[in-house]
Amino acid sequence: MGMNGSDGVSTPRNQDEPVYDVFLAGPVFMDIVFSGMRHAPVLGTETWAEVMGSCPGGIANIAVALSRLGLSTSLATAFGDDAYGDFCRDSLELAEGIELSRSVRMTGRHTPLTISLAYDGDRTMVSHGHINEHPEVTDDLPVARAVFVSLGSGKETRWLAQAKAGGARVIANSGWDDTGQWDLTTMEDLPLVDVFVTNEVEALLWTKTADAACAATRLADNVGLAVVTRGAAGALAVDAATRTVTEVGGIGTPAIDPTGAGDVFVAGLMAGFELGCTVREALTIGAVAAGLSVQRIGGSLSAPVGDELRTWYEGHDERGQHRFESDYGFLQELFPPTRQVRRTRRAVPTVGFRPNTADYSSR
Repeated sequence: MGMNGSDGVSTPRNQDEPVYDVFLAGPVFMDIVFSGMRHAPVLGTETWAEVMGSCPGGIANIAVALSRLGLSTSLATAFGDDAYGDFCRDSLELAEGIELSRSVRMTGRHTPLTISLAYDGDRTMVSHGHINEHPEVTDDLPVARAVFVSLGSGKETRWLAQAKAGGARVIANSGWDDTGQWDLTTMEDLPLVDVFVTNEVEALLWTKTADAACAATRLADNVGLAVVTRGAAGALAVDAATRTVTEVGGIGTPAIDPTGAGDVFVAGLMAGFELGCTVREALTIGAVAAGLSVQRIGGSLSAPVGDELRTWYEGHDERGQHRFESDYGFLQELFPPTRQVRRTRRAVPTVGFRPNTADYSSR
C-alpha cells in the first residue's frame, strides 16, 4: 500500500467533472457541549458549566477538520428540517466550503442531537435522533482521491467497493459496539479498508488483546494500515505489509474539551497522506491537530487550520532542539504562511449568530 504519496484516481472521467480530495458519508449531529464543570452531574442537584458551545458534530467533525487543513471535501449526509439542520448546513457549506450536493433534508425529522459534558479531562455524551439517516450515494459517487466512512451502518459496501475500484484510498473507523460482541467479522466492509483507525479502548475490545501495540498488530491482519489512538499519549500504527510499528506522542496541551479530538486526529492523518507525507508524519499531523483542538470547545469548530500547526511549531520552546526538529520540523514546510488569514468560526453558546459576526475569530 503506497502511503508515502498521494495516489491518483485511475477511473476514466469527464475532464469537467470535479475531483475531490476526500468524500465522506455519514450522519451529522447538532452538538451542544458543556465544559468547565467541577465534577460529574449528581442526581437531584444542579450543575453549572463555565463554558458552553454549539456546533455541527458527527461526521462533520472530520469534514470540517479536513477542509481547514486545505483538502477539498465533499459530504453526503442528511439534515433535519429544523433550525439545527439549517445551522449545521450553513456552517458546513457557507462557512467551511464543504460540498453538499449529495446531501438531503429529512422531512418531518429533527437533526440528531448530542449533549457532551466535558470534565476531568474526558467527556460523556447523551445522543438522540435518527442517526442512520444519510443518503445512498452509489449512483452518484463523486470522484475522490480518498473516502472515509464509519463502519457499521450496513449501507457502505456498494459505494465503498466502487470507490476503491476507482483508485480511492479507503479510511474507516468504527463506533461503539452496543451488542457487546466486538467481533471483527461483523464489519463486512473491513476487507475494503486501507487505513483503519480506532481508539485504544475499542482496539483492545475488537482484538481481545492486552495492549495497543498487540491490538494494532492484530488489526493489521485485516487492513493495510492499522492505527490505534491513545488520547493524550498519541497514537501508533502497524503496516500490514512490513509489520513496521510507528509510534508518535501527544503534544501535552491541557484539555478544555476533548469532544471530537479523535475525529480531528483522523482528519489530520488523512490530510497527511493526501499531502504526500510518510506514516510517521501523517500520525504527527493527526496528533498535533487533535492536541490543538482540545483547547477549544466543540469537535468540528475546534479544529485548527494548517497555519495553526505551523505557528504551534514555530512558537514552541523546544524549537531548535534535534529531537523536536526531527519530529515536527516538516510542519513549517508543509503549511507555509498564506497571504490571507482564514477567518475561522468557533463554537459559541447559541446557534443564532450568522457568518461575519461575533462567532468568528481570526485564528
